[in-house]
Amino acid sequence: ILVEVENKRVVEKLRDEYLKDSGYQTAVVIDSFDPRGIDPGVLSRFPMWREPKIHKIPLKALDKDGEWSAEKTRGILEVPVTLPDGTKALVFAVHFPSQSNPVYLRAQATAFINQLEKDLPADVIAIVGGDFNITHDEDEKEGFFKTTLNEKWAVSHLEGCKSCEGTHYYHPKTEWSFLDALLVRRASVAKTGWQIDPASIKIPNESKFQVSRYGSPARFDSGSPWGVSDHWPIYLEIYKPAALAAPTATPVAP
Repeated sequence: ILVEVENKRVVEKLRDEYLKDSGYQTAVVIDSFDPRGIDPGVLSRFPMWREPKIHKIPLKALDKDGEWSAEKTRGILEVPVTLPDGTKALVFAVHFPSQSNPVYLRAQATAFINQLEKDLPADVIAIVGGDFNITHDEDEKEGFFKTTLNEKWAVSHLEGCKSCEGTHYYHPKTEWSFLDALLVRRASVAKTGWQIDPASIKIPNESKFQVSRYGSPARFDSGSPWGVSDHWPIYLEIYKPAALAAPTATPVAP
């Protein structure tokens, strides 16, 4: 799940050139509602089972501060992929309104994620990921992760990554936050047999180019000898226990 992608060609170039030996095949970016043309994307080793689509988040401005983002916030990208055992999966890539926008817009976006969940087939595993822009302070006050989403979704940093501090550090408030998260639908885990491995959840930040001299994410800055992003990625694995996996077909002689 990729955030802040300028166009589909960039993702295809990543797949076909830099990651050409990694087995990626599906590359999806759909221009949505941000006039800056910066959208979420998905890169997958799995094939799609139908066409992807974009969801417009039904945001409603309650004051002047929310007017721009209510109309221009990026859509939620929905990409359908088939897992190795044939299970259908839906991957949703999100990028919620930033902290410069009113908290009620993130509340509306969070509620919409749960609304999408209600309409999903039970036998399809659903994963949501990206930049939710929900700070530690905000989650403590509003409960977007720990209450609203946690009811329907297993939230990555609530399930594992217990020694992780966060994916983003805000220096003025000396605050670590999980602005970035992965959600796995609880109902589809029970139905499909695919499960989260809590021990797999981590923040991949081993590269020296990802870490600033303060130990926080090193943002990209022209003129600096290092710097990739002011956010670190988050990683999670799902697996299907052998007892639940589809049996191997017995070869039949011609």
